[in-house]
Amino acid sequence: MREPDALPASAPIVETVLETDVPARLDRLPWSRFHTLVVVALGITWVLDGLEVTLAGAVSGALIASPVLRFTEAQVGASASAYLAGAVLGALLFGWLADRYGRRRLFFVTLGVYIVATGATAFANDFWTFALFRFLTGAGIGGEYAAINSAIQELIPARYRGRTDLAINGSFWLGALAAAVGTIILLDPQRLSPDLGWRAAFAIGAVLGLGVLLLRRFLPESPRWLFIHGRGA
Repeated sequence: MREPDALPASAPIVETVLETDVPARLDRLPWSRFHTLVVVALGITWVLDGLEVTLAGAVSGALIASPVLRFTEAQVGASASAYLAGAVLGALLFGWLADRYGRRRLFFVTLGVYIVATGATAFANDFWTFALFRFLTGAGIGGEYAAINSAIQELIPARYRGRTDLAINGSFWLGALAAAVGTIILLDPQRLSPDLGWRAAFAIGAVLGLGVLLLRRFLPESPRWLFIHGRGA
């Protein structure tokens, strides 16, 4: 059977050139209610991260004192490392998926992973399930970073990007404040039992995430991503 002839070395390479003024038009837009929605619905990621990081430190004593978990100090540290490992791997994986399948789709996937994982953490009954759920929580947050940073850069007008990035990244401390206040109340043994307080604390992130999920329904796909992937219409 004869093999098909290979293309000659001199065969021309066809390149597709996309021409559009949409990115420039987006950059010229004045600030509007839409941009505020983008910042709130997407920027909440940093609030969630501040919440999770602070919770991890605040509940460490409760995890050791829990009559069910009875963590050692080494296990508390290992669970924190699991969260960080998940964040790094999640950023790599979901960042690639965001470029391949679109920003908007990943908005829901990464936040969904976070909501399910942090909610499941509240039901952990041993070290391994707790560490697994913390890893998945970190993966959701890391994926949020990758998808959200891209979307904000593509949807916010150029002259507002710097101050917007500063405001959004600064919101990390709002999450830290919320976690600090929440754990003062929930970890008080006079209010909740030692094994119930830390579980209720992790449920805070899941409840907050559900509210953000509703906001994201109104966000469009990135126009730049659509053009790059041949969906100019």
